[in-house]
Amino acid sequence: MTKIKEPYRCNGCGKLRENDANHWWLLRECMRFVSENKELALAAWDADLAHCEDVTHACGQECAQKLIGQWMATGSFTPPSSRPVSSVEPKSSSTRKEGPDGKDDGKDDA
Repeated sequence: MTKIKEPYRCNGCGKLRENDANHWWLLRECMRFVSENKELALAAWDADLAHCEDVTHACGQECAQKLIGQWMATGSFTPPSSRPVSSVEPKSSSTRKEGPDGKDDGKDDA
């Protein structure tokens, strides 16, 4: 068995791709020209496509399904714990202030 020049790693579980692996999948987010909806493309392993920067690699059906589910839920293949955290905190819809004991003091900001 020969070594692969550029080994690929599964984006689902981190497993390295072996030269004889034939059950790997490629996932890619696409934009439709007709609308602003995002689409997901799933393809069997293709050495030329695997080199593309925006392609996600899956070592098999289980990881492909996990990555698709994650994309459907979050719009990203990157797990939430791996994404950078925004420094901007969401604003509260309430204008009430808390007292020193952490409870609502009944006063409005306005």
